[in-house]
Amino acid sequence: MVLEDKFVNPLTDFGFKKLFGTEPNKELVIDFLNQLLPEKHKIEDLTYSNNEAVGLVLRHLSELQNRPKTLQDKIFKKLFEAAEIANFSLEDRQAYEDSLKYYRDLKNVVDTSREKGIEEGKIEGRKEGKIEGKIEVAIELKKNKVPIEIIIKSTGLTKEEIENL
Repeated sequence: MVLEDKFVNPLTDFGFKKLFGTEPNKELVIDFLNQLLPEKHKIEDLTYSNNEAVGLVLRHLSELQNRPKTLQDKIFKKLFEAAEIANFSLEDRQAYEDSLKYYRDLKNVVDTSREKGIEEGKIEGRKEGKIEGKIEVAIELKKNKVPIEIIIKSTGLTKEEIENL
C-alpha cells in the first residue's frame, strides 16, 4: 500500500500516539497545550502513563501537504516533523497504515450508521405524520357524525382507535 498523505492523521490511534504519546515529544505536547491554555494554567511538566485515551488534535493535519503560515512557530515545526510520514521507519509506516485502515473502517461504520439512522428517522416521521393526519381526519368525521364503518374505511384506523378519539 502506498500512502499519498504527507503527514500522519492524528485522529488514528497510531498517529495520536506518535505525535503526543511518546517521551521524545514531551516538549511538543507541553508547548502545544500551553498555546491553548490561559497564562495562569501553563503546564510546566507532564508524565506519561500507560493509559490510552482518544483525543481530538488538528483534525485535518493528514490532508495538508505543507505547514500553514500561521503554524510556523518552533513548536509547530517539531509537530510537523514528527507527523511527516516520510520520516517513519518501515515498521512505523506499517503500524500507521494498519491504524489508518482501522480508523477509516470505523469511520465508515459510524458514517453509514448515521446515514441509516437519518433515513430511518425520516421514514418514521412520515409514518407518524400519516397517522396524525388519519387521526385528524377521523376526529373531523366523528364530529360530523359520520358512521364509524365509513371512518374505518376512510382512515384505516381500527374501531377501538376511533372510539378512543
